[in-house]
Amino acid sequence: MARLKEHSLFEQRLKKAKEQLTRLDNALFWPFVTLLLVGVVMLWAGQTKIGVACWVLVMLLALVKLYVTKTRNVVSNAWLRESLRQDSRSPVLILRSFDTQGSAYRPPRAVGKALLSGESYFDDIGLASLGPLIAIGTGARSAQPANAPDVLYLHTSDKDWFKVFELASKAARGIICAPGDSPGSIRELCTLCQSQMVTKIVFFMPPTPAKAHGLAAMNARFSPFLDPGKVRKKWTEVRESLREQGLRLPEYHSAGQLFILENAERVISSLPLDAGPDLYLKELAEHIEELFGRMPMSPGCPISELLQKTQPFEVPMRGTWLYRILCKPGMQPAS
Repeated sequence: MARLKEHSLFEQRLKKAKEQLTRLDNALFWPFVTLLLVGVVMLWAGQTKIGVACWVLVMLLALVKLYVTKTRNVVSNAWLRESLRQDSRSPVLILRSFDTQGSAYRPPRAVGKALLSGESYFDDIGLASLGPLIAIGTGARSAQPANAPDVLYLHTSDKDWFKVFELASKAARGIICAPGDSPGSIRELCTLCQSQMVTKIVFFMPPTPAKAHGLAAMNARFSPFLDPGKVRKKWTEVRESLREQGLRLPEYHSAGQLFILENAERVISSLPLDAGPDLYLKELAEHIEELFGRMPMSPGCPISELLQKTQPFEVPMRGTWLYRILCKPGMQPAS
């Protein structure tokens, strides 16, 4: 009972820190925009010193915001882990490559001369009704999500990642997969096929953003997707790589789709996404929930048990000094 109370108090401290950091992250947005606009106006008006000063402050504020966002994500992951320690629901595993040019990420956008990495389709998807969302690691090249992730990341080493994958895939009641052609992604999918678990995977085929009209066209003009045609090319490459391993995915459709396989070669159910200029997470979540309702669910095992099994193979996330001040991880209760 005392240990449960300790976990509850630590969870509350993490939740409070997450909320504080989220408010701070949001509060930094408008000063950033204001300084940016003032800097542009001052430079245009010939006030070079003031304009340059504003731009220097903009860059400093951007670094601060990035730091706060990173800290919030570390806190959010710690809070999710603590809140799930006593959870009896089976998890839902998200499989995707860390490559921001892969199928789990939107195409990058161009803003002026800057190139912004595409956001993940899955970090903030909102599928709590299906169960706790888990993924393995975040990858050094992953973009920091704009909102606190809904996904609990199981961080592990290169030596132990496959063991964590095996434990997580067997515990999951279902799997959401954005297939990739990296050696790790191919090994994961081949293992699921060989283990007769391919039937509990909902595959995600990303859409190609369509031409925008109306108000959406204004946003597309300010920050257009850079070469959205690469989505089709990437899917074709992934499809060819997996076909060599005996797994046949359907040909690419520009609207995108979700689908379930009966075996390594046959699709038994699919839903088109018809995303238009962009795919909204609410629409994606609704379609995933619908397909989960069509497939035979594996019972899996409680996420509380999974976290006990994966703990020996996990490595702690690298915190920041702000994280250590807010959460005092050295005082966290014993597992």
